[in-house]
Amino acid sequence: MEKVCVVGGLAYIIRGMNARSSNESAASFDALPLGGLSTSREGFIQEIKQYHEALMRPIIEGRTPKTTGRDFVRSFSRMVDTVTGLLFKRAAEECGVTADRAGIAVIATGGYGRAELAPYSDVDLLVVCREKSPEVDAVAGAFIRYMWDVGFELGSMVETLVESKVALSRHMDTKTALIESRWVCGSKAIARVIERQISRSRREEREEYLKRKIDDALIRYDKYGHSFQLIEPNVKASPGGMRDYQTLVWLGQVSKFKRGLGVLRRKGLLLRGEQRELEAAYDFLLRTRVELHLATTSKQDQLTVAMQRKLAPVLGYRRRGDHLDVEFFMREYYHHTRAIYRITVDVLKELHHGAHLGALLGRRRVVQPDTLRARIYGTKIRNEPLYVFETQQEVGLPLDRALRRRLEIVLENDLKGPKETRRMRTAFANMMKNGRNLGLVVRSLHESRFLGRIIPEYNRLTCLKRYDLYHHYTVDEHSFRVLENILDLASPDRDPDDSMVRLFSELDDKRPLYITALLHDV
Repeated sequence: MEKVCVVGGLAYIIRGMNARSSNESAASFDALPLGGLSTSREGFIQEIKQYHEALMRPIIEGRTPKTTGRDFVRSFSRMVDTVTGLLFKRAAEECGVTADRAGIAVIATGGYGRAELAPYSDVDLLVVCREKSPEVDAVAGAFIRYMWDVGFELGSMVETLVESKVALSRHMDTKTALIESRWVCGSKAIARVIERQISRSRREEREEYLKRKIDDALIRYDKYGHSFQLIEPNVKASPGGMRDYQTLVWLGQVSKFKRGLGVLRRKGLLLRGEQRELEAAYDFLLRTRVELHLATTSKQDQLTVAMQRKLAPVLGYRRRGDHLDVEFFMREYYHHTRAIYRITVDVLKELHHGAHLGALLGRRRVVQPDTLRARIYGTKIRNEPLYVFETQQEVGLPLDRALRRRLEIVLENDLKGPKETRRMRTAFANMMKNGRNLGLVVRSLHESRFLGRIIPEYNRLTCLKRYDLYHHYTVDEHSFRVLENILDLASPDRDPDDSMVRLFSELDDKRPLYITALLHDV
């Protein structure tokens, strides 16, 4: 499909950019001028601004609630590629050379390198030359000024190949940016040299790189409180946000050949189905971030309560019963961030938070000593469907992630019948006679989806945020914290003269209190 766009008396053909691969360069885009551009600098800038607007309008106005996040950001990034290519070409011609003979490669880095630009994201570029000269300085300077004048928020560096090689070995942030880089326009030969530098750096310094990425994630968790259920989460930086997904991708970048999440799956760090779960969650976050930028007309990543209410109808959510549209939106938001956060934390634990990287570096894997591992026997689990959780209550250890995943599969395939459900409920009631490790067990039941079988209403409460005075967490998390606060009354560290502690100790059967805590919001 193609259409003719007239801007300032100048006509352009625009052919279906949405069908293009995100790896294509600006030179391959079918958005070509059918006439001459203005010879004056001011006139040219004005025409390119209008052209940029003409390319951007159908991308923004053509989106629907069903438009995926990846589709939008790839189209938007390719549109920026097109404009960037035209500006570089003009800058080179002003200095008396052609774009491909200017001795410069324009490399997209960061989010732009991944072809994941949101509407108000910075356009990060690395302008690379073999060696600096007055001619190179003139072309690079003119190009960067054009980018600013057209209105791009630019993060740019101008470096020689030698400088980029030094930066790769000394600066971890530069290494990350270049590992995700791609050529946009200019010299392909220089871009190929950069690719070889990156490949060499990836092989030679991968252990330091991995440790730095893990440390960055842990520092970020400390900053945001190790919770994906923040009232006003940061789409990019909060636990379970885009940066967690990107951290997993970066951990897979050390492979010599195939890179990304596929490497983690092949090395056993991602379990079956987790890569698909991560991809779906990341696409959702990309789409949310796009709408957040458009709604605020700024590089805004904080999902405030006001923005949550504003974005819900735009993304296709509707009020049903006594639940607001924003509650359904945020329920899905937390569902996805929970998946990313849980998987990221599991992978970091498998790597012992950077202390043992054997699973990624081809060495012997070091087994986690602080998790519960158990074999699942078909006949036994059908007759005693909670026997793994009963063991957990005795030992007080979190479930091994592979065990948790196997329990989810067993629940779906082998524990479907009403007889098994009745056995679960009986066993659960018996487990509540003893408050020992009960908070840990209830959370494990919830994470492995057994709690939703025992108390079906929890399937609706999971990740549900209520907009009232009483809920600072999602409803399921709120209920678990109520239970844990009650269980804490039995702690030996509590003051025995405290009235709540005294009343709690006087209860002979505490099960009704525990069950009330879990059910009080149903």
